[in-house]
Amino acid sequence: MEAWYVAKTKPAKERFVEDCLSRKWGIEVFTPFVRRSSSRQLVFEPLFPTCIFFRVDILSEAWPSIRWVTGLRYFLSTGEQIVLGQPNRVELPVDTLNTEYCQ
Repeated sequence: MEAWYVAKTKPAKERFVEDCLSRKWGIEVFTPFVRRSSSRQLVFEPLFPTCIFFRVDILSEAWPSIRWVTGLRYFLSTGEQIVLGQPNRVELPVDTLNTEYCQ
C-alpha cells in the first residue's frame, strides 16, 4: 500500500534526492520551495530545509534500494514506526510557492 513518508536529507541535497527518487525509481516526491528576494536575484529555498515528502509502498522491491539513495540521511520515525507525511494537509499561501519545483 502506497503512503506518504518524510525523509531527512543532507543539507542542500533536497533537489538531488528528489531527482534521484523520481527519475530512477519513478517515485512521487513533494518538496515545497518558497520565493525569497535577495539583494541581487530571486532565490528559491526549501520551505522545510533537509526534508522531502515522498509516496511509496514500503513493501515494494524498490524499498531496500531507496533507503540507500545518496544524500538521504534517514526517515522520520517514532521508534520502529516510520512517520506518515501528509503534504496535502499543509496549508500555505499559494503565491509563495514555486510551482515549477512542486509536484
